[in-house]
Amino acid sequence: MKLFIKTLLSLSIIITCSTAFAQTIDDAHLLVQQAVQFNKDGKYADAIEKYNQALKIDSNNVYANYGIAYSLLASGKGKDGIHNLEKVIKAKTTLTAEADDLLGNIYDREHESAKAIEAYNAGIKADPKYQHAYYNLGLVYFRDKNYAEAEKYAIEAIKLDP
Repeated sequence: MKLFIKTLLSLSIIITCSTAFAQTIDDAHLLVQQAVQFNKDGKYADAIEKYNQALKIDSNNVYANYGIAYSLLASGKGKDGIHNLEKVIKAKTTLTAEADDLLGNIYDREHESAKAIEAYNAGIKADPKYQHAYYNLGLVYFRDKNYAEAEKYAIEAIKLDP
């Protein structure tokens, strides 16, 4: 009888904890969705607040980390989001190429061409079919007056998305 009660108690604790965990993940997902809508509306400060709330629940949420970096870049504070993108890149998910691309955008906006080129190349390595990285890499080379490389990456971008 004592074994039955201990087993039942243990099972109820496990179910309660897993339900609470699932609810927490659902809450973080909902906050990310709300933040995305704020971004679409151009309300970057509100989006950042929602992403931060999601990160308090799930600090490893790659979508929240990516989203906050995007919002920071859109609000003129791109460098503040670099550490968030590094978390996304380190996680090696399907979002890695996009995170490398966004990191390249941050460096490009800061006129750090070498770092932007490195980030875009990392994005291409992570996903050779990610067209935006080729396009953005071509733009960096064009602004640096390296027209041969600019043309090469522009052609690759067009091949991937005519």
